[in-house]
Amino acid sequence: MGAYKKGEIKAICEMVHPKMGIITGINEQHIELFGSVEKTKIAKYELIDSLPEGSTAIFNGNNHHCLEMATWAKRGRLNILVYATKEINDIKSFKDHLEFTYTKSCKKYRMSAFLLGTQNIENILAAIYAARNLKMNMVDVKHGVGKITSPDKTMKLYKKPSGMALIDDSFNANPDGAVAALRYMRLYSGKKILVLSPLIELGEVTADVHKKIGKAAAEICDFVFLTNSNFEKSFYDGFIQAGGDGQKIKVASKSSISKTLKKLAGKSGVMMFEGKETGGILNELRIKN
Repeated sequence: MGAYKKGEIKAICEMVHPKMGIITGINEQHIELFGSVEKTKIAKYELIDSLPEGSTAIFNGNNHHCLEMATWAKRGRLNILVYATKEINDIKSFKDHLEFTYTKSCKKYRMSAFLLGTQNIENILAAIYAARNLKMNMVDVKHGVGKITSPDKTMKLYKKPSGMALIDDSFNANPDGAVAALRYMRLYSGKKILVLSPLIELGEVTADVHKKIGKAAAEICDFVFLTNSNFEKSFYDGFIQAGGDGQKIKVASKSSISKTLKKLAGKSGVMMFEGKETGGILNELRIKN
């Protein structure tokens, strides 16, 4: 369930009557619409408020906002579960999948999922907790994890005939997801190219978020292309502060970016397409391979 304002999740819950609620994460995304992170939390908590007595509420223990929401839930008569990646060991991230070990009742389960980036571990854990609460056995849980694949436009891997990887993360862009996508790019040798649509709806934290993403990009990327000039200065400042070369950042039209990317494409490396405006550029590159 998603929302752009207070009351929308409550309205959805009045239609579907959930018996289990999972809060996967709270960050600065949509802060311009909600007004603050605190108001975002209150709006998302409408899911938990809708749960009948004795049902289950599951929270991401890696996110301090979710942990606070779990304390709110403890005031009611709910079964509260909190998951955290400290329960996962021996995580290995590959270009096309993840491997990790989950331990339950002193028994270890080695699992594999065809998802890109270790950030997916949190969501997998949420699903494992939900499955366990529904009395699924761990053999079936492991099998289910192995069948998970990314939705379209969400960290989806495509390969150019030349060998360069194209990663489609154009469905949306949020602060945590953008940094996670950059971390994933470390797996590749060769050129690392980020095509980014500057993030929107971040309100008063907009500059800080783009500076943070700029810093992360400076440590990883050989080239960065921005699809518009929004918040360019904040991104640039972060990039420079982290020791990056400002000449590697270009703001250009989608057609211009596409032409440049075709010239930069090589036999190895990765191009990451982050945010909605980048989808058309990626499609053009795929179609004209």
